Amino acid sequence: CTEILDNQSKAVDRVGNIVNSLRNFARADSDNIEIIDLNEITNDTMALYRQRNTKRNTRRNTETEATIQKYLAPELPHFKGNIIKLQQVIMDFLSKANDACDGKHEDQRITIETLTEGPTVVLKITHNGADNSQDQGIAISHSVIQSFGGTLNIEDHQGVSTSVVIKFPILPIDV
Repeated sequence: CTEILDNQSKAVDRVGNIVNSLRNFARADSDNIEIIDLNEITNDTMALYRQRNTKRNTRRNTETEATIQKYLAPELPHFKGNIIKLQQVIMDFLSKANDACDGKHEDQRITIETLTEGPTVVLKITHNGADNSQDQGIAISHSVIQSFGGTLNIEDHQGVSTSVVIKFPILPIDV
């Protein structure tokens, strides 16, 4: 009986997290520029991604999924941008990474990392699947990132892995 209650409690928590993530993802004002906490946006997007991917794997009758590892830097500085557009960019790159890993080998991995590098906040998404950086969606993501004053680079690590590296300028402390 205790085990059933624990499972129900965990399910309720998951639903609450998904609802909060969806609420943030579906905000009405898609042109609003806000101060962004990259770790929070990354966590919210990950919750949505996991939910979507679980449904996708169920429909495809498969249980193979890339293992996702997160390394989020504590107390990451903020930057300005649009939360919804950034979530869409992150979701797109996570989906591309998963597709690149899909069925390639047993050890399918996606790593998400946030860090500070000089005057920038960095989001790095790395996967060990096939390189799929020639997608037309890259141009749209690049445009979105540039609109926040950021940069986007694709790094091919000699067929071992591919990384998407996104950098945003840190806000001055007095903002």
